[in-house]
Amino acid sequence: MPDSESNREAAAGGNGPGTRTESPAGPSHSVVGPTEVPAQAPRGPGSPGSFRVGLCLSVLSVAVAAFWLLAWSLSRPDPRNNPESLLTPNGRTAPVNLPAVSELKTNLSAEDLAFGELQVERMVQDRPEMTRYVGTNEPVWQFCARAFAGEAIGQHVYWEDSLPVRDEYLADHQDPYKGEQGWIRIRKVYASGYLQGSPLPCEELWSCAVFEIENLRNHEAFMALFELGLQGRLSREEWIREHTKLEYAALRRTADRYSTLWRPRAQAHGVWTSGEYWGAGAPTNYESWILLYRDPNSYPWNVYGRWYDLEILPYVRRSKH
Repeated sequence: MPDSESNREAAAGGNGPGTRTESPAGPSHSVVGPTEVPAQAPRGPGSPGSFRVGLCLSVLSVAVAAFWLLAWSLSRPDPRNNPESLLTPNGRTAPVNLPAVSELKTNLSAEDLAFGELQVERMVQDRPEMTRYVGTNEPVWQFCARAFAGEAIGQHVYWEDSLPVRDEYLADHQDPYKGEQGWIRIRKVYASGYLQGSPLPCEELWSCAVFEIENLRNHEAFMALFELGLQGRLSREEWIREHTKLEYAALRRTADRYSTLWRPRAQAHGVWTSGEYWGAGAPTNYESWILLYRDPNSYPWNVYGRWYDLEILPYVRRSKH
C-alpha cells in the first residue's frame, strides 16, 4: 500500500511508481443542519446511475424488459445501508486512532481579528436575515468572528457566498487541503421540502454557522480518515462510522454552544428560540443517534457510502496494481 506521502502526491496528480494513479478529491463536508444531520458530500464522482450501457437488441420487448430491470436494480436499496452495520466491529481489534478536535487558538493578532470581523460582515451582508436579532457585540457574532480569524483551526476561515451542494443541505464547509483555505457557506432559502422557497430564519442561519465551525475543528481527523481510506485500511462500515462519529461530536458541541451563545440573549430579549436548531434534542450517545437514520437512500449512505463505493474503493484497487 502507498504511504501517506505517496497518497498526497497522487491526490495532487503526481506520478507514483509505475503508472499514474489519481486519488479521490479531498474532503468537503456538507450538512443538512444541526436539527437534521451533518453529512459529508463526495466531490468529483458522478451519479451512481451515470454510466453508459451499450446494447444492440433487435426485439423491442427485450429492450423494454432490460430497461425496467435496470431501473429496478438502480432503485433497490443497498442491503448494507442499515445503522446496525455501523455498530458491528467488522473484525477490527483496536479503535481507529484519530487526532483530537482542534484546540481553540486564542492568541490572535489585530490583523487576524480584523480578518474575522470582515468575514462575518460579509456573511450577514449576504444573509441579511442574520441581523434580525444579532448585532456586532452579541456572543454568537464574536464567536464566529474569532473562529474566522483563526481561533477554530489555527488558520483563517473564509465566508463563501455560493450555494451548498445538493438541495437538501442547508450549509457546508471545505476543509483546508493542499494549500486551499477552509470556508463555510450557508443557504439563504430552503431548496427542498415543505419549506422550499422560504428564507432560513435568523436563529437557524447562526446555528448552521456555529455547526460548520465546530465541524471544521474536526479537519485533522477527517484528513487522517482520508489517508487511512486511501491506504485501504478502512472497511466501508468503518469509513462511514468514523466520519459520522466525528460529525456527531460536532453536533454535541454545537448543542453546548446554544446555552452560551444564543439562549441567554434570546431569553433576555424575549425572542422565541429553539434548541432543536442547535441539535440540543439529539440523543446523548452516538449509538442511539445513528440508529435514527434508517432510510437506506439517505444520510449517511448517500454520502459516505457513495463516496467510498465510487472513489475510495476504486482508488485502493487501482493502487494495488
